[in-house]
Order: sequence, then structure tokens, then C-alpha cells
Amino acid sequence: RSSMLSTKAEIPSLLEELSGIAHRSSVKILEIRPEAGTGQEEAFREIPIFIKARCGYHRLGHFISRLEAAERIFEIKDIKIKGRPLTPRSHDVSLLVSTFLLSEN
Repeated sequence: RSSMLSTKAEIPSLLEELSGIAHRSSVKILEIRPEAGTGQEEAFREIPIFIKARCGYHRLGHFISRLEAAERIFEIKDIKIKGRPLTPRSHDVSLLVSTFLLSEN
């Protein structure tokens, strides 16, 4: 469905949506930024979004579950989880989440 795909003008609202999903999952976003997209000649193009966060393991699971249930298409391309010795129930997490934009051609 095309309603599951965003347009370039919707990138700010897309980042807000990701931040809202993180907030509702008790995941603290430390950094979020879109990366260079691919597939500019196609009907749609992939936009990777880097997310650096801090959360507990179960909160991360809630966040991923909510991403999968979101109306927009999100795909987790990479995930890194690093423990924090002084706070063992909180982890540093890096995610590369892709979404897809409709090409403006």
C-alpha cells in the first residue's frame, strides 16, 4: 500500500513517529538521523535511519515489536547491543532502521 510509504517531505514526521514509538516503549533516544538513501531511479527508495538509544533489553523488545506493528514500513537492518557495567539493566543500543520513500519521479 502506498500509505505505508512516505515522501521526502514527510521525513521530519517520520523521525517524530520513530521518537514517539521509542518514548512509548521507554527507550531513550540519544541520537537519530537519516542516512543517504538508495534506489533513486526506482518507484521507491530506501532511507536508512541511524538510532542510538539507551534502554533495558525488554524495553528494546517492546520498541522493535511496535516498529513491526507500525503503519509505515520499517525494517531493522542492523542492531548492536552493548552492556553498561555500572547499570547492568540498561544497555547502549545502535540500530539501523530502514524505511521506504516514494520516488518523486
